[in-house]
Amino acid sequence: MPIHLEQQDCNPHCLKYLWSVLNNKEFVRCVAQLALGQHRHVLHVIRALGPSQASDVYKEEVNELIRILKQTGSGQLENRDGWLFQLVSWIALAIRMNESSWMDPPHQMPSQKGFDGLCVCLSDKNDKLDYLFITEDKATMLPRDVFRDEVLPAIRKIESGALTSQIRSRASVLVGLAKSEEKDREQILQAALWQSVLRFRTCFATQPDCLPKGIELFGGYADAAPGVIDRRNGELLLVKTCVNGSER
Repeated sequence: MPIHLEQQDCNPHCLKYLWSVLNNKEFVRCVAQLALGQHRHVLHVIRALGPSQASDVYKEEVNELIRILKQTGSGQLENRDGWLFQLVSWIALAIRMNESSWMDPPHQMPSQKGFDGLCVCLSDKNDKLDYLFITEDKATMLPRDVFRDEVLPAIRKIESGALTSQIRSRASVLVGLAKSEEKDREQILQAALWQSVLRFRTCFATQPDCLPKGIELFGGYADAAPGVIDRRNGELLLVKTCVNGSER
């Protein structure tokens, strides 16, 4: 596995996981393949489903990726770093999920807005919709401020039902991949009580010195998304080099 997820001591706010990179070469290869749209191959490798061959890659798309990664203008660096962190977050989620889970592919637009990821998890026992994971990924030097001022309001909006149509639309695509029979797809979607199956996953990339002192980073999570602690997940990637921007 390119990333190790270590569950931290539980607290009243959320389930917390700390990420660490185990294999730099494998990690970089997975991120690069995701950036080139090879998410199915990466998922195949992570889940150890046997030999898999990535699709052919054109020189022009590699050159375009290099161009994007070299952008350092105002706003561009933040978007680039946020996008790369989304790819890392996707890998971490793929490691956690089982084969009954169906994930949105990572965004291919560095500046794309909205919640960053969606995962449909079906029950192993009865093939019903177990839960939906909604992910927010943030690369920032101000993690507490971003969580309080950006993430919590976004979660409250989702909990209010304002974004249910967007969630339903994206979930329908994933259920369609999971089930080939139209009857099965409709039964799963019609049986879903959207608010009762939502779980949230907030992921931060930041420096250790940027973590808040004397206050829990994920404080307020339970107020925004009440219920059992499984509904609230907080994940951290601590980096030694500077993380730019607070928008993503």
